[in-house]
Amino acid sequence: GRLNDRAYGEVLQARVRAQDLGECVRFVGYVEDVDALLRSGDVHCAPSVWEEPLGNVVLEAKRAGVPSVVFPTGGLPELIVEPGSDGVVCSSPTAEGLAAGIEHYLRMSVSERREVGERAFASLDRLGATEERVRQAWGRVLDETAGRPGRPRG
Repeated sequence: GRLNDRAYGEVLQARVRAQDLGECVRFVGYVEDVDALLRSGDVHCAPSVWEEPLGNVVLEAKRAGVPSVVFPTGGLPELIVEPGSDGVVCSSPTAEGLAAGIEHYLRMSVSERREVGERAFASLDRLGATEERVRQAWGRVLDETAGRPGRPRG
């Protein structure tokens, strides 16, 4: 049968212990300050097999200056402006594809990973997803709909 979330987490933790990967893999549990967690890493992985139209998590990682490794599914690949430079789109949605995407960054020096993180942050502008542009866009939506539920102004 299918494992529930708790049992699946226990299986993953056991695998990490069995393979002596405790220094490399941390299970952090529920996190309030996601920005701080993202900033603490070198690379963000979003191996989503769901045909998600747009994942904010990749934009959040970019805002923290961290490149993402994503599967070639849904809208996540569209958030990688220059593959290899501000993120990686895996060749396939498999464990092997994910490992290759992660290895792309593990082979880099600390300074190279820092530069890639800076490019990931800078790519927000090309995506039109800077904090100011998002604030302006939402401001327009709220202004246009204020006081007129269900009817756009115009």
